[in-house]
Amino acid sequence: MNRILLFLCAATFMILPASVAGIRDENLENGIREFLKYQTNDATGLVDSFINTTDELLVNQASTYDQALAGLAFLQLKEYHRAKQILLFFRNHWSDNGLCNFYDTDSGTCGVETTVHLSPNAWVGILALWYGRETGDESFYPFARDIGIWVTKLPRHRGGLAMGPVEDWGGPWPQVVSSENNLVAYALLRGLDERERDPAIQKRFIDERLGIIRFLYEEIIRRDGKGRLSEISVGYNVSKGGFAGRSL
Repeated sequence: MNRILLFLCAATFMILPASVAGIRDENLENGIREFLKYQTNDATGLVDSFINTTDELLVNQASTYDQALAGLAFLQLKEYHRAKQILLFFRNHWSDNGLCNFYDTDSGTCGVETTVHLSPNAWVGILALWYGRETGDESFYPFARDIGIWVTKLPRHRGGLAMGPVEDWGGPWPQVVSSENNLVAYALLRGLDERERDPAIQKRFIDERLGIIRFLYEEIIRRDGKGRLSEISVGYNVSKGGFAGRSL
């Protein structure tokens, strides 16, 4: 699945004013709805991430990123039961180890990539929060909170959260701090601290997101001698003693 396309579709629904709702219904919503339904496995509720792939490794594979974005799109399409199916799947597969980056849409087991990363987990938490906001059903809030607490337990470096809890074949994730992963974690923690009623847990969420802000400003965003933005790093690799990469 083209993740950028899905993201833009979900963002479009959130941004377009009500005055163009008719245009949305006719030209966009029905096509997206039918596409997502076509990609959905009814047994697990997961959405296949790849279309007509010839790579056997990618058949029946659901990226956790894609599931969160598909769930957000379903909410905007008012296909609430489909968003709920995705959340039920992840809640049933949740553990203190976090969620895998991929799942098999038929069996529901971890898929082609068993790595556990911060950002996909945080996106699922955001989906759980948005589900409550859109439907009024807050039954998934405890799940979102569990993900948030898991996030706060990840290793941290200079205020930034590590990209994952354990090393694997793909990299030393406890030593890698990704800007993108931290931005998504911040969004989740901000949503959680606004709703959390337990003062101790709420403080935990607030402290963690403030740490992320400090990390971004002090380690990721670079300015020149005149105070102008000069570069933004994609992250920090502690094991290599410096930035993982830069982009203007």
